[in-house]
Amino acid sequence: MNVTVLNLCSSPIDAYLLQNYADALVKGTQALSADTELLVCVPEETSALDTLAASKYVIPYSPVLREPTALYTAMETGVIRVHPIVKTFENEGWQHRPTTVVTGEEAYRAATGAAGKLICVNGEVKEVAVGTALSELVETAKPVLLGGCNGKFVAAAELANTTVSLEPLFDSIQTYGDKDCLAAAAAEAIHQCVGYSCHNCVLCREGSWHLENIFQSITAGKGKKDDLAMVEDIAPIMQEGCLCEFGRGMATAALTAVQVCRAELEAHIVKKTCPAGVCKAFANYAIRPDLCTGCGDCIDECPEDAIEGKKGFIHIIDQDLCEKCGKCAEVCPENAIVCGEKFRVPKKLVRVGRFS
Repeated sequence: MNVTVLNLCSSPIDAYLLQNYADALVKGTQALSADTELLVCVPEETSALDTLAASKYVIPYSPVLREPTALYTAMETGVIRVHPIVKTFENEGWQHRPTTVVTGEEAYRAATGAAGKLICVNGEVKEVAVGTALSELVETAKPVLLGGCNGKFVAAAELANTTVSLEPLFDSIQTYGDKDCLAAAAAEAIHQCVGYSCHNCVLCREGSWHLENIFQSITAGKGKKDDLAMVEDIAPIMQEGCLCEFGRGMATAALTAVQVCRAELEAHIVKKTCPAGVCKAFANYAIRPDLCTGCGDCIDECPEDAIEGKKGFIHIIDQDLCEKCGKCAEVCPENAIVCGEKFRVPKKLVRVGRFS
């Protein structure tokens, strides 16, 4: 007998459907799995679909599970591993039986007759008509991240030319404002991808390590001028040679970040500054001499003993010792401790009111 596998472990939309439309998933899957054995894969820590008359496999959530051989391996062993050689056999499926994999959204559409795409827009799931331009969904002056960590960055100017389809790429859209750092967003996306990767192929394993190291270095203030060129060298090789869609998608996220977020990345590398003021490596806390009353509250709070001062004297932050935690600013009763502003500070202790 042929097999139908309902895969609810590979898309961020699955969690939404499990919570809100479990009955529809049952109905839709039963309609799609006629005359086949039905197997259901649900993520860990869920009790949904307990009433469905089918074998249930509880496996970790991972976008790598969009690759069928990774899904089958996870069902059998609990370990997510891609097997590229198996893919060359057309009828090689679950336990060597012809297998159809159905996504949660496909089951939902079969049950409800919905024709649109479910998209998580800044955390809110919406049903959107296929063909809708992204510019109709979001308004932003900065690039957006389309498809989550395994997607791509899209320039604001291209949103009008990018239309919604049923591809997994359109599962989510994340926008960013002036107080969001695109370099940090790219670094976090790559970090998440590395965590999900099965590390089965050399290009993904080694390439992802280099990509993560490059983006983490950029946000840590240690970026080098040739870092972006290095990403542009590594990513196309991964796009061509990684053994599964996930590995190739990881490279696309990194490459598009360099292409459309270049100005912010270069600011971190060349100017050694974070335009959004997010990256702690570039945040310099200083005490305004005109506001400091020499109370000592910041000294008591600093975990690194990075503040010099005594009662009645303007306090001074030692930038070499400061870990940029911001705790001193939180307790200052005069709001005298600020981040990112430029002004003259005394080089030695001076009495309050005597520095100008």
